[in-house]
Amino acid sequence: MMKDRIDICEKHLIIREALKKFACEVLGRAPKTAKDYTESMERYLPRFMESNMGIVISSIYDILDLNQLQNIYDRIRNNREWMSYNTHAHASTFTSGLKCYMQFIQSDYYPVKEKSLNSFDGIVDDGLATEEFGLHTEGSAFVNHCIGYERNRKARQECLKYYGYKCVVCGFDFEKEYGSIGHEFIEVHHIVPVSAIGKKYVVNPVRDLRPLCSNCHSMIHRNSEVLTIDELIKKRKDALKNK
Repeated sequence: MMKDRIDICEKHLIIREALKKFACEVLGRAPKTAKDYTESMERYLPRFMESNMGIVISSIYDILDLNQLQNIYDRIRNNREWMSYNTHAHASTFTSGLKCYMQFIQSDYYPVKEKSLNSFDGIVDDGLATEEFGLHTEGSAFVNHCIGYERNRKARQECLKYYGYKCVVCGFDFEKEYGSIGHEFIEVHHIVPVSAIGKKYVVNPVRDLRPLCSNCHSMIHRNSEVLTIDELIKKRKDALKNK
């Protein structure tokens, strides 16, 4: 057994098998695809989330909050650089697996009584319950070959030691906003995307890296051409002036 394979408790093992069954029987996925979903989310996603998002979890199966899961999904799906991640698994497998998992925890296939809907604190919007919505199809299969780039965790730590944990664009402080849960939480941005360099290089944590909040990090990568820190600061100032 490989050393980086996590130990899985009995509860998570039951959830894993039920998830694979759901993927095959309800979503029509091949058994190998269902296995890829679970392996990717168990083995690689927690590591990816910790190193890229600052979210530390022991298992994705411990998260039942649909809002939190959707936020993780959106952040990966909308980040071009993250979607190129392929050290061990495609980010597209993460997003496909997360989409499957979100459907699964709301279904009768989920084996634990505390369903994900409990995470909404019992608040139900009666308007949403009666309103009719259009239905749309998603999930057509496609092949996605991509190249991933290794990150240096020590460089991240040295960057944060120098700049601190406030966003250099908007000044957002996760700990100040959310308390202890936000302690030492921030994303780290590469001034020049690693994917643009395309080869191994020496990173200077002070010159090449900056701490950004999740919103600013998403905006700086919003288009194919990555904005500079100064450009994003200017866009934000201009937007605030127009309010």
